[in-house]
Amino acid sequence: MEDDAALWRAFKKGDRKAYEQIFDEYFPAMRQYGRSLQPDKEVLNDCIQDVFLKIWQSKENLSDVISIKAYLFRALKMRLITVQEKELQKTAVFEKEPVELSYESFLVAWQDDEEAKQKLARVVQKLTKRQQEAIHLRFYEQMEYEQIGQVMQVSYQGVRNLIYHALKFLRENLAAMLLWLMCLQQY
Repeated sequence: MEDDAALWRAFKKGDRKAYEQIFDEYFPAMRQYGRSLQPDKEVLNDCIQDVFLKIWQSKENLSDVISIKAYLFRALKMRLITVQEKELQKTAVFEKEPVELSYESFLVAWQDDEEAKQKLARVVQKLTKRQQEAIHLRFYEQMEYEQIGQVMQVSYQGVRNLIYHALKFLRENLAAMLLWLMCLQQY
């Protein structure tokens, strides 16, 4: 975290190498996280570029951050929401039904059994979008609860509650499937 703070301060002072280091280090993680929010790769890449352009243009006015990753994830999420809202406004003129933006499945398991993967995807889709996002940030991005709270704009306890309830739901709904898979492996 201290390295993040020093890197961010150097970037804010106009150090181009610090900016390049931030870009090189966090662009892949932003793309990975962004895929869970935006399936269109071109739109996603444009939004990531917009985030980096905006932080460079306003670097002198940015506040200090504890975690660059959490800051960039939150900025990306806000940019994607803005783009999605604009797109919804454009399509609302032509469509009477609301468009629902969905997350991709976050959990990967049981690689050898396609049916089990499909079941897992169906169960994960039953989680709320907030729970899906919290699970993704915690287990795929290895973020701490405080960082997740910054990205999602939720309190520390709120993040813990989201993850607790999501895991409880997954355990309850996947227990029968796990038992079924163990029985299949014995035959």
